[in-house]
Amino acid sequence: MTAQAAPIPVRSSSPFDQAALLRLVGGHAPRTHNPGWEWELILTACDDALARFAGSATGTRARIAVGEALWWVACANEFLRTRVSTSTSKQYTADLVTTDSGRCLAGLVLLRNRMGHQLAVGMYETVADEKQLELKIVHEDGSVETDIVTVRAEAKRRLDLQGGLVLGAYHFPPFEELPEPDELHLRGYPDSQDAYKSAVAGHLVGETLTYAIRCLRATLQFDRDGTKVHARLNRAGVVP
Repeated sequence: MTAQAAPIPVRSSSPFDQAALLRLVGGHAPRTHNPGWEWELILTACDDALARFAGSATGTRARIAVGEALWWVACANEFLRTRVSTSTSKQYTADLVTTDSGRCLAGLVLLRNRMGHQLAVGMYETVADEKQLELKIVHEDGSVETDIVTVRAEAKRRLDLQGGLVLGAYHFPPFEELPEPDELHLRGYPDSQDAYKSAVAGHLVGETLTYAIRCLRATLQFDRDGTKVHARLNRAGVVP
């Protein structure tokens, strides 16, 4: 995933009315926590899980870290859907898949829904073996020509739960290899399935999660200045 981070397309009130503002910051005063703390908690947890993945020494630890990251990314998606968006769930997803950033988010959420309970099948390693062979060809005139033949064999290997890791080699699997969905997820979600196939399947695990988290930060940010809190929402051009 090499695309530049971009905001997630979210359809919200324009301009914000009082109800929308209260929903964004989490309810009426008096409050027991600062406005925006939930969003920052989610994104910080995403960063922490990604850091644990990068520091993993075994497949088990990598699997746990990616599982945590997927759940927190799904929490961020739910925050945008219920606290920022004014769309129906169907329209919200339809807006998501109009951009690369939205497709990545929708695909990762589908991945969490489909295999959060079976993360061992959620990553595979590309294993490659390359050999070279010199072949000398003697022509009728006595001249010798040397050909160099390079043979490269690649294979997909499931995550080794205890062995050492080469984290840059781990990818998310093809859609067809995901576990069967829960009965509640059997109907619908064609947009999310297409999003997974185009923006997540086959992509590097670390790069894809990093891209998604950067896009979430580009979408919504809370800044505190003393007793003042500034919320900045970039809707990526999507308006009611």
